[in-house]
Amino acid sequence: MTPDRARLVVGLLMAFLWGTSFAAAEEPPRQLRVEAEFPPRGDYMCVGFGSFWMMSDQKLMRIALADNAVTEIPLNGATGRWRRTVVGEGAVWVADNLSQTIYKIDPTTNLVVLAIPAAFPVDNEAAGEIGAGAGAVWAVTGSETDQVLRRYSPQTGEEQAAIPLPSPSRDRGIVVDFGSVWVAGMRDEELYRVDPATDQITATIELHARPVTLASGEGSVWVRERGGIVQRIDGGSGKLLATVETESVDRYGEIAVGGGFVWTNNNKVALLQIDPQTNSLRSRFDAPAGAFIGYTIAYGGGSLWLGGSAVFRIKPPE
Repeated sequence: MTPDRARLVVGLLMAFLWGTSFAAAEEPPRQLRVEAEFPPRGDYMCVGFGSFWMMSDQKLMRIALADNAVTEIPLNGATGRWRRTVVGEGAVWVADNLSQTIYKIDPTTNLVVLAIPAAFPVDNEAAGEIGAGAGAVWAVTGSETDQVLRRYSPQTGEEQAAIPLPSPSRDRGIVVDFGSVWVAGMRDEELYRVDPATDQITATIELHARPVTLASGEGSVWVRERGGIVQRIDGGSGKLLATVETESVDRYGEIAVGGGFVWTNNNKVALLQIDPQTNSLRSRFDAPAGAFIGYTIAYGGGSLWLGGSAVFRIKPPE
């Protein structure tokens, strides 16, 4: 092949690759489709017992998955600004950091049936961090720098164990799955695996960056990290399986798993879809026209739930 022809072939190949990369990078986000919209605003959503749950002001909002019927449940004494809400152990649990209380709500009667004192780090900009499962309710308590994972009886509220955490886990979420309790260490950029049979930390998993929040599903624990990075940890072995870049510099965001995909967000787009089969970013989505989408995500009832200027029930993209 002559030098001129070789240069022509290389040039054409580079142009093709550049064009392909540019097209992939510039693929416009698709727009989300709203199934239903609910006016109340709030944060920290969850789904269980045939319903969507979220705190709004001093009330726990319940939306039936079957017909979108709304029920408001007062939580007297809940004064915090952000309240994490989780399901497990036959109940709905709400952590209120300012009143230093974990509320247990019976999903059959919609009544508060137990209030557990918990010494959450007092900070109006941080939610109380709780999880429910493995026969217990779990909460991160203590000061901003010296924190303990406490275990409570879901029946009586009695404290059953106190597990010191090597690194604070302020407002990072707890996942109870795969026979373990998973807690993120914010300062040391670690993930701790706790055995509920012994109440001991059995593994420390090094993360790429400071963790923001956790979720589980598809056989793994998923960690949304600062900078938009998502790391996948095997729920059985605890080994790091994959790191997914989402092209964000954001320190906020949530993550959820459902419908065969992993869902997260950042400061650039309202929703990102990660394919767990390939461990890669599949699609990006803009907010519906005229809607402001915040950072909160949940999945349940065959729908995505997003917070913001309202609560949006979204038809999951394929």
